[in-house]
Amino acid sequence: MTFVKSRFFLVVIFLLTVSISCYRSDAKKIKAEKEPSKNKGFAVVELFTSEGCSSCPSADRLVAKLLNENKQNVYILSFHVDYWNRLGWKDNFSDPAFSARQKQYARYLSLDGVYTPQIVVNGTDQFVGSNESHLRSSISKENKQEANITIEVLKTNDKTIHLSYKISGADSALLNIALIQPQGTTQ
Repeated sequence: MTFVKSRFFLVVIFLLTVSISCYRSDAKKIKAEKEPSKNKGFAVVELFTSEGCSSCPSADRLVAKLLNENKQNVYILSFHVDYWNRLGWKDNFSDPAFSARQKQYARYLSLDGVYTPQIVVNGTDQFVGSNESHLRSSISKENKQEANITIEVLKTNDKTIHLSYKISGADSALLNIALIQPQGTTQ
């Protein structure tokens, strides 16, 4: 598989930091494996938010709180949707691809539409992004499901990363890979 670097990430991966941390421009073959933990389950928390949404700051604070708790095997990503930009406040982190991702979830999860703030955990559970008890319950449930993932970076250069991966222990699994910006702020 080949993935071209881009300015924005389109999909999520919870192990990309492992493969990127092994990134070297002269790499020929690098094995990227996450250190084993007692709990092999994981939770990818996707927050759909916007700087133009008056209800979103509470959800932003909630995921920041969770991130500061440094929970093992919990990966948090914020997708700033662009549909709020039409109201006059341009969210500098927004991207139409993030809105499209949220709409794909709405179709997949048979929702009537999209909204902010919305959280999706492991692509299966969705709810209002400021609902802390639901978030913690969903993470707890997802962390009990196990999957073994091995990613091997085969070759890299300035624009391309070649890798192979193997997923076992999951009935249905989809590996999404993304380049992420660990943190961003605006005035």
